[in-house]
Amino acid sequence: MRPPAPQTKAHFNRRNQVLRTLADYAKQQKPPLILMGDFNTTSWSLYWREFVQRSGLRSASLGHGLHLTWYYAKPTKAFSSTHWLFQLIKIPIDHIFVSQNVHVDRVTTAPPGVSDHRPLIVNIRV
Repeated sequence: MRPPAPQTKAHFNRRNQVLRTLADYAKQQKPPLILMGDFNTTSWSLYWREFVQRSGLRSASLGHGLHLTWYYAKPTKAFSSTHWLFQLIKIPIDHIFVSQNVHVDRVTTAPPGVSDHRPLIVNIRV
């Protein structure tokens, strides 16, 4: 389940509801737990913070820097006016969350590739 991008008020509300539902689901799971994906929200969002508090999970990136994962267009797309503007935007909307008993050694991003997102790479110990 991927929360929709908050491009309209309806999508904004839907994204926040999906985050709440996902947090409640994560809270019911047995540790160790790793949850990752495109959350369509940044780590400075109130809804991101609500997800962390509600789920009981923590961001794998905590203490490992800021990892900008979006927007990375293919060079052929970067020349259209919309994509050129998006190229100026680099925000962390892809996240990896872990339960408290998961130790995170390292978090990095892979180079841009076939997607407009850069993948997160995490080294963990359970």
